[in-house]
Amino acid sequence: KKAFRFRSWSLSLKDVPLFEGLLPACHGIIIQVDGVRMSQGNTVIILRELLKDPQQTQRNLAATCGMSLGTINRVIQRALDQHYLLRLDDGLRVTDEGLIFLEPYKVKNAIVLAAGFTSSALGTVDEIPGGFLKVKGEIMIERQIEQLQDRGIFDITLVVGYQMEAYDYLVDRYGVTLVYNPDFATINNYASLCHAADKLDNTYILVADTYIEKNFFNLYEATSWYCCVYCEGDTNDWCVSTSPMGWIKNIRVGGKDSLTVVGPAYLNREMSERLKILLNDYYGRGEATHYYWEEILKENFNDFQMKANVQTGYVY
Repeated sequence: KKAFRFRSWSLSLKDVPLFEGLLPACHGIIIQVDGVRMSQGNTVIILRELLKDPQQTQRNLAATCGMSLGTINRVIQRALDQHYLLRLDDGLRVTDEGLIFLEPYKVKNAIVLAAGFTSSALGTVDEIPGGFLKVKGEIMIERQIEQLQDRGIFDITLVVGYQMEAYDYLVDRYGVTLVYNPDFATINNYASLCHAADKLDNTYILVADTYIEKNFFNLYEATSWYCCVYCEGDTNDWCVSTSPMGWIKNIRVGGKDSLTVVGPAYLNREMSERLKILLNDYYGRGEATHYYWEEILKENFNDFQMKANVQTGYVY
């Protein structure tokens, strides 16, 4: 016990999800370390919601943020003590100090993978790129761009290939940037990220042929995550298992009654730097020709700590 307790102090925050399986033997240690990360993350989430609506009550914040009222009260009091918040007659205002605290969590940009032929749970289109499929009267890729811009994210890169000229009008309409992927016909979508690797930062990664019902993007994100939806019964999709705190413990192909990865992901700067190295390493490997970018995550999962952002019923 003494040896383990001594060595436990060297654990970094990124190591915590890997050790959750040791519970309850080291329950106190893990909760103490992870509590720091959870506290920081909760503060980010609460401050960003107050930026949207400073007049929200604590009870409304609890419902919006998915936290207990007690947690909301504790985090707000701590933020007041640290001068991240200022209490006014009409609500709580995020201060300049609060904005400085939030800056490392600010989303810098988005990359939309749009180079492939088409492949979507909603159907297959051969004549036009998949992102131009209409759902509920809206073109999917236009809807994604508008959802991002509605949250203040205007640095948007579309990685194009198949019928790339079809995307030209989006440059004029929305001010997006187009990056050409010359490998679109021979290498799966991880190549698109390779050609846009210099854009990876605090970055959303989207796939063009995904319909997002509810806008769950934000100007600030507390941690890296992958969008997941619950699939009942057997599935051949990419499945994940999660810890009680929502961290993804593994990614596997196929499962039953499981969360599956669908649609957008968010990588913070630390995760993006790791992915850049791996993309460079994988690019050109013959055995990786068929890889989706998620395959790289799966094969190197210990290098990535991501939460499951569960959006069942909102992403297709």
